[in-house]
Amino acid sequence: MTSNHSLPLRPEDPPPAYGCVIHVRAVNGGVQAKVANLEGLEVTEKNERAAMAKLVPLFRQKIAEAQSNGQALELSRTVPLEEGEVRRFLPVHL
Repeated sequence: MTSNHSLPLRPEDPPPAYGCVIHVRAVNGGVQAKVANLEGLEVTEKNERAAMAKLVPLFRQKIAEAQSNGQALELSRTVPLEEGEVRRFLPVHL
């Protein structure tokens, strides 16, 4: 017996999650982190976890604002890694 327990999604529905690409690098006494696929979101914190904890709400807010304004965002393009950076990927639910 087979059963389909998936939720129906219509093409006009927004995706349930968005990919947040973050570039992180060590700086004096902490880390600098920036969202690589959405311009203008960057923080400096004591550690990577604290940086991501600040960036994710900013990412959510920017996505929600764009959706409410009917603005299309291109999240599939990322800026290249700079020297000393590592890439992190976080699925973010609104």
